[in-house]
Amino acid sequence: MKTPPVWKSSRRAFVRNAGLGLAACAFHQFAPRALASTGGCASSAGPRALVLIHLQGGHDSFNTFVPFQDDRYYRQRPTIAVQRGELIPLANSVALNKAGQPLERLFKDGKMAVVFNVGPESTTSSHYRSSEIWHTASAANEVLYSGWAGRCFTQLQADGRPVQAFHASATVPRIFIREEDRATRMLTTPDAQAFSQSLTTGDDPLAALAEIGERAGASEAAEIYFVSVSGFDTHASQADSHNARMQSVATALESFQRRLDQRGVGGRVLTMAFTEFGRSLGENSQGGTDHGGASSVFLLGNSVRGGLYNHTSLIDGATSGGAAPMDHRKVVRTVTHDWLGVP
Repeated sequence: MKTPPVWKSSRRAFVRNAGLGLAACAFHQFAPRALASTGGCASSAGPRALVLIHLQGGHDSFNTFVPFQDDRYYRQRPTIAVQRGELIPLANSVALNKAGQPLERLFKDGKMAVVFNVGPESTTSSHYRSSEIWHTASAANEVLYSGWAGRCFTQLQADGRPVQAFHASATVPRIFIREEDRATRMLTTPDAQAFSQSLTTGDDPLAALAEIGERAGASEAAEIYFVSVSGFDTHASQADSHNARMQSVATALESFQRRLDQRGVGGRVLTMAFTEFGRSLGENSQGGTDHGGASSVFLLGNSVRGGLYNHTSLIDGATSGGAAPMDHRKVVRTVTHDWLGVP
């Protein structure tokens, strides 16, 4: 069994220590390299699949990956903090909420990497705008039309590489929109729909993961899947609702990875879960949390170098004058360039 590393480092040291073995991808020297060595950029490897999961509403990373050794966490959350008896230690200072227990096996097997404090340099409380920033990989002060996955589709096709796109929704998600779709000015155009297909499970995100588990990695094309899981906007009575949602998501993700391994394609599929923003460190008067700043991203798969990254700023990133967030575009560059081989 692989033992996942825990990096106690600054962002610069984090990149140095992660050691992907992707020296050919030198321009990513400041990207969070949480993928295992692949012997070069993905463009020289076989077809790969990328599964994108948007934890919609603002996932509260503090109550999933708990900084249980930091007294500020318990002082700021007198009623909704996860108590030590409900925690599974992952490192000296971070523990997993037992509601997410199915993720424990993935972490211990070195198949889960958690990158903390990731987001744009400045945040907005708007779900729409924050999601747009993530889906288009824009800076906080710019507006882009196309989604970053859509731009990947265009580049892969221009390089003569086949690509397939699937989404668990009735309409095409913003992250899949291409620049060439701009002329129609509609996200549900026949051209866009013809390029990216709806999964048969439709709007049920957890059923969609089961479907992807049977489908992903079997094609000779590069595959990108998108699933949006709602239920993370926990402004009131958070403790029970957050735990229930995380339990269902964690169970689905563990089953998903197990099925990929059973099919023998676990090394060809990378899963990335992100959220538009995190939650406030302090709880509010309704037993919930408000919209916050940066949050965590987690990567799952056999090609992941498991461990905790950038976790020294888990609390500091949520405090005034604390650690600046890791730019979300660096994570996007890692999965697009190092995994999919998009130049």
